[in-house]
Formats: sequence, C-alpha cells, structure tokens
Amino acid sequence: MPCQLSVRLLGQMLHRFHMR
Repeated sequence: MPCQLSVRLLGQMLHRFHMR
C-alpha cells in the first residue's frame, strides 16, 4: 500500500514547507 506512504510523505513535506 504505497498510497498511505505517499500521503504521509506528502503531508510531512507540506507541513515543512508551510512551517518554512
């Protein structure tokens, strides 16, 4: 299930970008 892994990775990247 790479879908869940992708979602978690995307969420973390988005959080880091937003927390700049």
